[in-house]
Amino acid sequence: KRDLFESAQPHSAFPAGDHNIHNWGLYLGLLIGLSISIRSGLKGWMNIYWGNENYWSALFWNYYTAIVPALLVVLGLWFISRTPQKNWYYSSLRKQYAIVWVVLIIQNILAQMITGPSTSWSEFGFDFYYILLFIISGLIVHSVHQCRILTVL
Repeated sequence: KRDLFESAQPHSAFPAGDHNIHNWGLYLGLLIGLSISIRSGLKGWMNIYWGNENYWSALFWNYYTAIVPALLVVLGLWFISRTPQKNWYYSSLRKQYAIVWVVLIIQNILAQMITGPSTSWSEFGFDFYYILLFIISGLIVHSVHQCRILTVL
């Protein structure tokens, strides 16, 4: 079983044994992608319920340009200060699984926020659609995760 586990290890051009670069890339993409998505979702929600899209767009870009670069610096310093990680593959399966769930939950919350009032039948249909999409996505993510764990073990 150990041979199967070691053959499943990802190969890359980065130095052997230092997987902090992989993790930094994962968190960098997650931070930038989710922060833009959250910013756009909040702008859409404010536009639906408060109006004046241009005002909210400018306001949220101001917050984005102040907070995200600071978070990028903190994230970079955190990864630089860490010791190189060994045995990355198995522990990363749990980490990736948790990250996918965080993204799914945040995206579903944003989808529910930008859907108009549920008093409208068409908007209620979108609420239902987003919940159904979340359930189906969650089942797929869980199923794939179980298959990958069984393959490694």
